[in-house]
Amino acid sequence: MKQDNDNGNPLHLPLLICGLISSQAAAYAVTSSMGDRTFSLLVHLSVLISYVVAYYSLQNRLPVNLLTVGTLVISLIGFVSVHSGVRSAEIMYPNAGISDPQLALANLLVWFLVGFGFSQGRRRQMVFVSATGVALFGLIGVINLEIGFLVAFAVFLFATILAWSHDGLVNRAGRWKPMDWRRVMAAQAVSAMPVLAGAALAGFIVGSLLFAAVPNPFGRNLAFRSIVNWGGVFVQGNFAPLRRLAVGAGPARLGEEVLFLLSAEHPGLWRSGAYDYYDGHHWTRAQSGSWPAERGTEPNTFVLPPPEGPPRQFNRQVFTVERGTSGLVLGAAKPVEVRVLQDGQAVGASSLWYDQYGSLQLSPIRPRYSRYEVISAMVEWQPGDLRRASRSISPWMRHYYIDNVPLAVEMALSSLVTEITAGAGNNYDKAVAIQTYLEENYLYTEQEPVTPLDEDAVVYFLLKTRRGACDVFASAMAMMLRMAGVPCRLASGFLSGPVDPETGKTLIRSRDAHAWVEVYFPGYDWIPFNPTPPRGPEKVSLWALLRQGQFWYATGQLLQRIGLVLLALTGLALFFFAVADPRLLRTRWVNFRQSRDPWE
Repeated sequence: MKQDNDNGNPLHLPLLICGLISSQAAAYAVTSSMGDRTFSLLVHLSVLISYVVAYYSLQNRLPVNLLTVGTLVISLIGFVSVHSGVRSAEIMYPNAGISDPQLALANLLVWFLVGFGFSQGRRRQMVFVSATGVALFGLIGVINLEIGFLVAFAVFLFATILAWSHDGLVNRAGRWKPMDWRRVMAAQAVSAMPVLAGAALAGFIVGSLLFAAVPNPFGRNLAFRSIVNWGGVFVQGNFAPLRRLAVGAGPARLGEEVLFLLSAEHPGLWRSGAYDYYDGHHWTRAQSGSWPAERGTEPNTFVLPPPEGPPRQFNRQVFTVERGTSGLVLGAAKPVEVRVLQDGQAVGASSLWYDQYGSLQLSPIRPRYSRYEVISAMVEWQPGDLRRASRSISPWMRHYYIDNVPLAVEMALSSLVTEITAGAGNNYDKAVAIQTYLEENYLYTEQEPVTPLDEDAVVYFLLKTRRGACDVFASAMAMMLRMAGVPCRLASGFLSGPVDPETGKTLIRSRDAHAWVEVYFPGYDWIPFNPTPPRGPEKVSLWALLRQGQFWYATGQLLQRIGLVLLALTGLALFFFAVADPRLLRTRWVNFRQSRDPWE
């Protein structure tokens, strides 16, 4: 293949355009999974620069091979440095790409993609770009399989097919007379569409057969990280309370699938359990053991120990399980009675087990447990009641619910906690002060930054990122309360979702998974506090972000909006310029159909 004599051939330009589109699509699969806007901007800008340099190398002798090798070497050095604890290359390898092995490899490959972009100007070979792109989609496909990923994959396939067919044309261009490359690309695009449709159909058929034979070939749910991090339950056909809940583990990928239908007399937080031990990155349960509930007088009814304290308001809830066959029982506040139902009638169940943290589990696990009724006792209190509550607790309670604070948290947050609770003379006012501080000074977002392995998740959230999801908000409040001498624990479960207009029942979806704090008040039991702000940063004005000290986040939001507009305008311009010029579209289509060889 010629390297110099045909550098000016205009047919090389569409090849570079196809390579640029396929590279940007593959890069999007990685950047959308990282949740880091600075990294996203850097990657996509680097890909664009590499192809601009490749274009200018068609006319000028630029050291593109040196640029390619240099990019690969720098990528490898940065990869090794970051994973060795050196922080200088963090801009190339953000935290999400460090903590997750698959994201780490994808992060490295995306920089290889940038390096291979430089070489397209001289070698005009798509093999390296195509192979790297396929590897990236394969790695990300088991982590972040969502609609954006699928669209990016379709764009990548189309651009790659078009580039490969055009690459063959470029290699043989010397045998043909000059031609209109836009007309050539239009014909090749028409030819590529059936190939893409055939590939998609074949993939759908093969994928369906594989799914029928092996529903979960990767050994885990695609939403594993999201559900583990946000809901305290693992959704993979079943539900079960987790013994370890991750904190600060990265962006949430919560779906809209409905897990439960709920009818309740009063609103509430629907608990799956609680946690008492925090190690800097996870919540776990330091206490073990479970006990069988007593059987009630009515059939298939179980009675739980009564709550302490004053009379309570009873809340009757009926849960219909839409996904899963496990015996996990959700319920508000303090459940005192559970009855298993099927089509409104009680059915047989061997036993109901409960533990120290309020988790309830029916046994044995059978598919017929599709409906159950829970009656919860919800304490009625006023702020004055909790302000006057005793602060005397047992040594056992102090050990599990006050003393457990990592040393890194105490050293970093001691002065902050003292400042926030300076005017609070009782545990209730301390809880309200800390909750208000978090709501007013920190931002909720599902695009939560990943906590580095050598950082404490709470400290990293409070002093550095200042944004995150419910797991870091609840963890931060719990740690600050314990430092202030207030007994508390982290609870997990679900919020109420929207109401189904047809059935009138409340939908509980995957995205309604939530974490909050429970504070212990002697005589009133555990009282929930929800420090997570109701609005995310996506709904907050840029000015509000700046006022709350989120300069870089506000800048990222602004760049994202500008970038989306520029991307749309660029795509439309390329489309009409290269393929669908309105003035020539009809003429080209007629010429294409009349011509047996569109290149002549």
